[in-house]
Amino acid sequence: MESAHESAAEALRLYEARDAARGATADATSMRRHAVARLAAPLPKAKEIDQFVRHMEARGYSVACRLHQGFAEKLNKDVKHVRPKERVRQTHEVTVARLKIKCAFRVKHMKTASDALQIKEATPHTAAAAAAAHNKHNSTSTTAPDNHQPTVHRGLVGVYADESAICTVGLSGMGLNYRGYAIEELAEHCEFEEVAYLLLYGRLPTRRERDEYVARLAPMRALPPALCTILEQLPATAHPMDVQRTACSAIGTMETEPEDPKARTPEGGARVAERLMSVLGSAVLYWYHFKTSGVRAVPSVDPNETMASAFVRMLKAPTNGASFTPDPLHVRTVDASMTLYAEHDLAASTFAARVTISSLSDMHSAITTAIGTLRGPLHGGANEAVMHMLKPYRSPDAAESAIREMLAKKQLVMGFGHRIYKGGDPRNKVFKGISRMLSMEREGSGGDPTLYAVSERVEKLMETEKNMFPNADFYAASSYYQCGIPIELFTPIFVVGRTSGWAAHCLEQRSANRLIRPSAVYTGPPPRTFVPINERTEENAKL
Repeated sequence: MESAHESAAEALRLYEARDAARGATADATSMRRHAVARLAAPLPKAKEIDQFVRHMEARGYSVACRLHQGFAEKLNKDVKHVRPKERVRQTHEVTVARLKIKCAFRVKHMKTASDALQIKEATPHTAAAAAAAHNKHNSTSTTAPDNHQPTVHRGLVGVYADESAICTVGLSGMGLNYRGYAIEELAEHCEFEEVAYLLLYGRLPTRRERDEYVARLAPMRALPPALCTILEQLPATAHPMDVQRTACSAIGTMETEPEDPKARTPEGGARVAERLMSVLGSAVLYWYHFKTSGVRAVPSVDPNETMASAFVRMLKAPTNGASFTPDPLHVRTVDASMTLYAEHDLAASTFAARVTISSLSDMHSAITTAIGTLRGPLHGGANEAVMHMLKPYRSPDAAESAIREMLAKKQLVMGFGHRIYKGGDPRNKVFKGISRMLSMEREGSGGDPTLYAVSERVEKLMETEKNMFPNADFYAASSYYQCGIPIELFTPIFVVGRTSGWAAHCLEQRSANRLIRPSAVYTGPPPRTFVPINERTEENAKL
């Protein structure tokens, strides 16, 4: 069997001869020589592969880089940051006008270069038709007028921007996992503090570590006097998310990270995260009580009290918290929801936080960025919208009639569908069970069997009529509402939980940082001649 070098040289001679006969450009010949040279290398490293792919794509070529499992296993030993096994089979292919290149890297059983490097000629008509069909069936991707321009993936749909060891979302057979643990098990058996510890430090705590962690977080719920002054100045009409965003930014001016990025440590970043996820709940509740009743609420700093219990205590008893006993089921609801909302891969807010931290900015700025992104209605706030939708219906029949009318008018029914979970959100099962439990066990004291029945009827109707399933926000709405939590405070609880996930991603970004700076395909006017303002007219200004 010929060696990789021999087969590469043979393939190169064949391709160059064909290029000469067809009058191929020097650039095409150079690219093929570069490709074959890479194939001849005994074992390309992950960094080399990435450089090669970028080199090819920058010149208008389509590159599919398939890593065989043996290669992936080798990289697992040799390379610190490797591609997850589930991405080994991933192939990225884009049709271009003149040439399609597929580059497959073999490790143990490299075949001949002609097998490893498949170069197929495509006529302009065929390539253009393929590109048009691709764009027609994928409205999120568009190709620039110049067929040699790269494909644009609007909203970065289907784009893998980085690798992460924190969370899996929607992968076949894996559902939603935090660092390998199924979300259902974490929500059922763990307190939020355990989950936050897992996300920030990579493993679940022992009993002793859990107790020490709860005690360490408790004093972090305290509000600095300067922050209280700021919160009291915010208008009563402000959105609670804006209050949390402002509080996060304000704390960043009082409790700063080192200005020198080299002086920042993972432990220091984790402490900032712990302070923020502890204090942001206190901040929004302080503002809420002050604006609604003039009361200056005091957060609990009991070293034995969990974050969820302290939140319920401060919400329900802002002035006499010491003598108030939170309802265990309400505490369970808030605690589980913080876990369920804690992390979700590169959601818009998480990606925004990583973009900020990639510029070597501080943790407070990154979390402030994330809160601002979550503020948008296409990301956060859906659980509030669900409750506003369900609240008027006093019977399942009334709800079904109204929802059918919405569907007939092609109106959006909140709380259904997900870009990733096409067969149902795994978090929904947990939230639905909590909502059902509240409706049965707390009837007459906040529990609302009618609300649960309405929710269930809407769920069945949407599945039957639209084949759509609830996302996490749908039953979260009725769960929160039955606990007596004001609707405008639904999403702020989301913020408290997700801060742990945002921070975990920020720390991961710092560990192998590279500035996140994507490119855009320019579609503006061609180069124009500048006209001084004194010579500018309406006619020549448009040229």
